[in-house]
Amino acid sequence: SILAAALVVAVVLAALAWPLCYFAFWARSYKYFFIFMASGQFLAFATISPINGVLLWSVEPRDRTLSMALAVVLMHLLGDVPSPIIVGAALQALPSRSQTMMYVVAWIGWCLLFWGLAARLARPRPGR
Repeated sequence: SILAAALVVAVVLAALAWPLCYFAFWARSYKYFFIFMASGQFLAFATISPINGVLLWSVEPRDRTLSMALAVVLMHLLGDVPSPIIVGAALQALPSRSQTMMYVVAWIGWCLLFWGLAARLARPRPGR
């Protein structure tokens, strides 16, 4: 189905972005840091289109506005609001900024897990 395909695209993009963003914090020069981080961020932000497609295709046309609105509110509520507090606490608790940011980047793993699970559940099943 198109839902499963879009979710697989998002998983692949996130899986490619994850190591690039992670290894950016191992870079020994600004040049390599920016190359890794820019490439990783490009791939991470490329997941927006397939995810928005899934949000729109998984509801009736009359509910698409509500679907996008709820998604935006939840993304901000669960992402933008608590993240400065969590990252600030991690910066104070961990010995280095690079190590803190590597842990922050590791959270992309949750996207891989849940988008992968959603792709599996969205696959067409024989006999249905």
